[in-house]
Amino acid sequence: MRASKIPLWVLSNPSLAQGHSTALALAAQQHAHGWSVIVEGGPGNLSAPTGITLHQLAAQCVCCVGQLPLRVTLARIIRLEKPARIVLELLHAEHLEQALALLQSGSFGAHLQLEPAPV
Repeated sequence: MRASKIPLWVLSNPSLAQGHSTALALAAQQHAHGWSVIVEGGPGNLSAPTGITLHQLAAQCVCCVGQLPLRVTLARIIRLEKPARIVLELLHAEHLEQALALLQSGSFGAHLQLEPAPV
């Protein structure tokens, strides 16, 4: 069992559809290593800097239709990657409160520590 929770930042970025990932730029700026970045709704051709694992999800509401892909992706990251930090970047923030509740409940709440993003 993991001794401490994995820090998690959640970002909302409407520019993501044009290929401007705030999470990847932030990771590069901080010279991050061992981070996992989950991007919802990006253009599909994003690339991560060295030391960052990138996971791209289809553009779907992560609390509704896209909840299952998000849950599966997060579970795999927690179980297999054991990252130093997870950054979830959402294209839209319509249901941000529901997404945050999902991330803080059940087994995710036991493994993830939601923190304010620095942007």
